[in-house]
Amino acid sequence: MAADTRIDVAVTHHFATRAAQRGLSPRLLHFILSYGTEFPAHGAVSFTVRARDLPDDLRDLPEVELAKDWIVVMAENTLITCFHRPRASAFLRRKNKLPSWARPCRTDALRS
Repeated sequence: MAADTRIDVAVTHHFATRAAQRGLSPRLLHFILSYGTEFPAHGAVSFTVRARDLPDDLRDLPEVELAKDWIVVMAENTLITCFHRPRASAFLRRKNKLPSWARPCRTDALRS
């Protein structure tokens, strides 16, 4: 991976504070934003790294193991927050689903 870890996005004070508190390095952040899978939800995009979505030559890098449990949230080209969550991609898939009370009812669909 290239040594250049500059990222061309704005960073909120909250993101900078959380990244420092939680130990998210600029190198790992660059890897997540460059190779992470996007999960759009509620006007923002969450990024996390899934090994199965990476090219074969990147899957064995140590960054993959470090990055797979991180979630980075961005909205309008601004980094909002980051957090560490075991099984991050499964968490994001579940989080983005509508709760049962918000899903359209089958009988509503039949009435249309």
